[in-house]
Amino acid sequence: MSAFGHSRLGIASVTIAGAYSLLLILLYAVMLSHGRRGGEPGHFLVIHAAILSVLAPFAHLVGAGLGIGGLFTNRRKLFPATGTVLNLLLGLGGALILVWAAHDLGYGFR
Repeated sequence: MSAFGHSRLGIASVTIAGAYSLLLILLYAVMLSHGRRGGEPGHFLVIHAAILSVLAPFAHLVGAGLGIGGLFTNRRKLFPATGTVLNLLLGLGGALILVWAAHDLGYGFR
């Protein structure tokens, strides 16, 4: 029995929610702390932050799928439920931020 009877899918779901969010926070913190003289961050960090930000809703969608899958096992439901809720909220929030940012980018082309 793994981890006191908890669902492995649920544990993976919570891990995706926490690790991906922590990764993005750390990347943005490093990006802001390594700004150049004009306040512009390094291009390498900006590219990585942009790619990971665009991929975030998809990673959280996978995490939500794992959490939902964990709800249908004959094990404890704490981690699957927590992972599903966290991934759905973080994925929706990330998607809304990307839509908002894309909408603001359009103003420069009018």
